[in-house]
Amino acid sequence: MLAPQNPPQEASGDERIALAARWLLEQAELPRPIVPALRARFGLDAQGACAAIAELGKLRKAAMLGASR
Repeated sequence: MLAPQNPPQEASGDERIALAARWLLEQAELPRPIVPALRARFGLDAQGACAAIAELGKLRKAAMLGASR
């Protein structure tokens, strides 16, 4: 499932970060360069894009821990 190209205007910064992280998790190949791609697609600033990347790491870790059980 793809996230909308432009998230709803009423979405908060935290919601946009979470949407971006989930979208990244679903991608077979990450966009390069990643920060400008997240800024354009989700309306994040550079700090928000980096937070989404960090959240992606947490989601991947949780998925790996869940898969190993």
